[in-house]
Order: sequence, then structure tokens, then C-alpha cells
Amino acid sequence: MAGKVQLNKGKIRDNALKALVKSNLFRHKVERKRKGKGSYNRQEAKKWRDGFDTVPSFLLPVSRRMSNVEAFAAAA
Repeated sequence: MAGKVQLNKGKIRDNALKALVKSNLFRHKVERKRKGKGSYNRQEAKKWRDGFDTVPSFLLPVSRRMSNVEAFAAAA
């Protein structure tokens, strides 16, 4: 078993079991809530905008869509 698990502790000198328990294998993992109280993440709320330089055309009113298409055609 010890051959398959990487302990990230360097060379084990004293107690192999103590080194195994102190390794990342037995570290607690805190799972974040996905729904309900405490699930809101401020950074995640902004991520949808990161990929867009401008607002997508389906979110614009029809009159603004035409000017957006014309600007795109002029740039190309």
C-alpha cells in the first residue's frame, strides 16, 4: 500500500504510519454548499462575464443588435 500512495513527506525516518496519517491523504476536505444558505460565492457570480468582451447580442434590444452587427461587419 505504501508504494502506491505518495506521502509528500520526503524520506520517512521514524514512524511510517504517523507519516501516512500526517500526509495529504488523510487531510480534511471542506465541501462547499451548492444550494441553500452559505452557497453564494461572489467570485463565481462574476465568472460568466470573464469570457465576453462585449455583451452578447441576444441580451441586447433589437435596435442595438443591428448596430452591433454593423460594427462587427466593419471590423472584419
